[in-house]
Amino acid sequence: MKRELFFAVGVFLFAACSQVEQAIPEDPASSLGDLVEKVVFEVLPIKDGDSMDTKASAVPNGSTVNFVWEASDTVGIYPDKGSQVYFNIEDGVGTSSVSFDGGGWALKQNSSYVSYYPFVGDIYLKRDKIPVSFAGQKQKGLTSPFSGARYYLATETSTSTNGVLTFTYNTLNTIINVNATLPAGTYTKMSLNISEPLFVEEGTYSLDDRKIVGTNFTNTLEIELEDFTLTEQGTVPVYIMSAPVDLRGKEVVVRFTKSDGAKYKCTKSVSREYLANTRYGLTCNQMQKEAEIINFVDPEVKRLCVENWDTDGDGDFSYEEAAAVTDLNQCFKNNTIITSFDELQYFTGLTYIGKKETYSNGYSILSSDFWGCTNLSSVVLPETVKEIGVGAFAGCESLSSIEIPASVSSIYNNAFGGTGLTSITFPEGSSINFHEGAFVLCMSLSTVRFEGAISSYGVESGVFEGCPITDLYFGKEFNYLGIIGSPYSGPNNLYYQLFMYYGNDLLDICTIEVSDQNSKYDSRDNCNALIETATNSLILGCKNTTIPESVTCIASGSLTDIDPLTSFIVPATVTSIGGAFDPRLESITLESMTPPILIDDNLFGYNWDNDDTPTIIYVPTESLNAYKTADGWSRYADRIYSVEGGDVPPSGDGGDD
Repeated sequence: MKRELFFAVGVFLFAACSQVEQAIPEDPASSLGDLVEKVVFEVLPIKDGDSMDTKASAVPNGSTVNFVWEASDTVGIYPDKGSQVYFNIEDGVGTSSVSFDGGGWALKQNSSYVSYYPFVGDIYLKRDKIPVSFAGQKQKGLTSPFSGARYYLATETSTSTNGVLTFTYNTLNTIINVNATLPAGTYTKMSLNISEPLFVEEGTYSLDDRKIVGTNFTNTLEIELEDFTLTEQGTVPVYIMSAPVDLRGKEVVVRFTKSDGAKYKCTKSVSREYLANTRYGLTCNQMQKEAEIINFVDPEVKRLCVENWDTDGDGDFSYEEAAAVTDLNQCFKNNTIITSFDELQYFTGLTYIGKKETYSNGYSILSSDFWGCTNLSSVVLPETVKEIGVGAFAGCESLSSIEIPASVSSIYNNAFGGTGLTSITFPEGSSINFHEGAFVLCMSLSTVRFEGAISSYGVESGVFEGCPITDLYFGKEFNYLGIIGSPYSGPNNLYYQLFMYYGNDLLDICTIEVSDQNSKYDSRDNCNALIETATNSLILGCKNTTIPESVTCIASGSLTDIDPLTSFIVPATVTSIGGAFDPRLESITLESMTPPILIDDNLFGYNWDNDDTPTIIYVPTESLNAYKTADGWSRYADRIYSVEGGDVPPSGDGGDD
């Protein structure tokens, strides 16, 4: 074993070591008798449970289980005074007892020590708050039970005897040895499930009383199975660690999950308390296939599903029962208890989310199903859903992400209004008709990715009104479909559809990126804009947009409501401009000698004007008069100036000639 002091230098040196150094006289040899000559690390054998229903020694393939030291193991040691140190085991591995020469360790014979495993690298760790976790357990292979096992070991206070310091460890956890007869296949997980949260998920123990105290509890213990393949039916052991737990009178459901998602279970009745330093056996000779039962994460969701749609009355909810549901009937509305509903993906009979009402005129509307579920943070929609109704998830302030299936064709008003979404992706293969304010006031939404098409018909607006979007991405399949009239003028432009609603708040979009595989649109020269490739028309820009010299048209509304409002340079290649710009801009510089055509007879979006601080328009000197008299441009004659200066209005001047 190699002696290594804890990584914090000086201040956290082992107190006993410091005492030795201070006590060494001029003749060091005279003090050697005060130091420990030999250090032994041994772990007491694991006992087998004595109850017949859980006696591990009676379990098929149940061999003796003992802890053995490995080269990667590290123990922590506390002296009676001072901070902990750690030691790595490098020699003598493969047994439960290893010993090392005490020379050079500076361990005093008259000092007392306690030790624990595994070492926790926290210089402020208190000896009465050693952390434990039973999450993340793993077993690799059919015969290697202890890969990543959660062994927790601790010693009583130890002092040296005849120069030998022996650390004798007790195992603080219990070991549950499941022997299951399984069909051929590859298995990825085993779990133990009980009806109430009795298993310790996280906890601590004190080196004084050496008892695990839970801080977080769960009703499910899981272990990952790696390289766990049976070529034919057979009985295999799995070892899972737990804090001591009283399971008297409880039913334990043992579940194995195959790589194809199929599950096999057996149910065992337990009649005793599972103690520390003891192995208990559970034998499952007859595993039943359980692929039809949904294992809900959220018990409140399960309760509501069983209450509403458990058609066979067995108290469980199957995939078949989920697939038969065609309307959620608002049974989750305003439920502030539910937190997770990823299992919604199995409700493959749903084609819409929301209560559907059809009026006498044939008009149908979808209304809220999860409105006001303020603690709902995770949900996975089924790939059969085509419509997401009015207010379907409105007010779900904890909902930070959701995947929209490619099957969705309509997202209605306020469907995700006020949710906690931070990003949203509309997937490849989708063509979505967005209704007014579908994502209104999602105050954390910063990233939107359009991988599929927008199927909009010019009747809705402000899909993302009030959202602090900074990044837009348009994928290889993005297209803007179904426009009434030109997409570059009037109220049907892309800006109006996406952002303008009741107000015109300034937009903080920083980046606009287009996939280089998109055949219809591009963002050439890293211009931070959406450009229709075939027509060289700039459709949507942002505060970081640089208008490329190859652009010939600037669409209506494309550079509106940008924060901060500064200025734009319009290259000479531009021959037509819609009502594209914000009237609050400081200036616009046009490089074309010939005034571009104003498609909307207006340079600024939606005929807005700003008489207080009108935008200054700079043009080539030779074309100054042409701009001032051209159709549409003449209305701005009093603010058009030569780009070369000389006729620039003084500061604060409105620009009257």
